[in-house]
Amino acid sequence: RCGAPARTRNELVAMLLDGLLPALAQFDAQGLSPFLERWQRLDALAGREVRVHEGDRVHEGRLDGITASGALRLRAGGVECIFHSGEVSLRLA
Repeated sequence: RCGAPARTRNELVAMLLDGLLPALAQFDAQGLSPFLERWQRLDALAGREVRVHEGDRVHEGRLDGITASGALRLRAGGVECIFHSGEVSLRLA
């Protein structure tokens, strides 16, 4: 912001931890469920065509968000595929 005083590194870390620590405590107590709705709202890849690299295999389809356990949901050929690990990248147009 213009005219706002510069923050020190320690002030920035303190501000970050003020927001992060309560969220981590909530996650530890309640799991992913309280965060799912916000995740879906903020997911920049939701509805986008992506590639999921799973070892030597590549799966292409539309990203449909994540499951309640945090697994990736991919819609490919009308079928929902669930991935628990792998690398996701956007498909080039």
